[in-house]
Amino acid sequence: MLLHKSDSLLYITRAGFGFFSKDFQDELELTVPDNIIKDLEIIDKDKLREQIELFLTEHKIQPTKAVVILSGDILFSKTVTVDLARQEKEIREFLDEVPFDYKNLVCKIKKDSKNVSVVATNSGLYLTIKNILESKGWCIEIVVPDVGEIPNVSNWQDILIKALGLKQCNFLTNKKNNCDFLISTSNDSHRGRFLVIGTVIFLLAIVMLFLVVYLK
Repeated sequence: MLLHKSDSLLYITRAGFGFFSKDFQDELELTVPDNIIKDLEIIDKDKLREQIELFLTEHKIQPTKAVVILSGDILFSKTVTVDLARQEKEIREFLDEVPFDYKNLVCKIKKDSKNVSVVATNSGLYLTIKNILESKGWCIEIVVPDVGEIPNVSNWQDILIKALGLKQCNFLTNKKNNCDFLISTSNDSHRGRFLVIGTVIFLLAIVMLFLVVYLK
């Protein structure tokens, strides 16, 4: 998929999204209230669909090819060591701290000449918006993390080109630069710890019960 073939850009933020297109002189914004999306979790998918459909209708937005960029305020990121022997451990620890259900947690490894970064987000948010738009005839070509500057009417097409440099972090690809394989194992370790703690608590309860009965 080549980004320069896209006609528009959708910039998803914690508050909603901004829409940029060659068909409009200014940015179009949709603000989504907390009773629909809160803490990056979708509370009401039906109302979100209604809001997006109303937004498209009011502005007479036609189906388009679009690039989606995820704002930094809906991302969790961490720079990790380049030492492969320690890198996996650091990524696991980072994923343990990201506050999303592991079923919706996705992450990508971003590399440059000096650093290795891990970027994670909630797939449920951007996939729901993507699916709603595609049901209206849109084509979402790529979903990438913020390229480092807020788009505006004077440079949004340049942002599309810059986003090409982040294709390694396309959240719509399942394999390239994924670290999702660490998510399940990270959560497995969580469950293992919870199981051990639960077992210890259960055994302590039995001991206490025994002591109460014995002391009587």
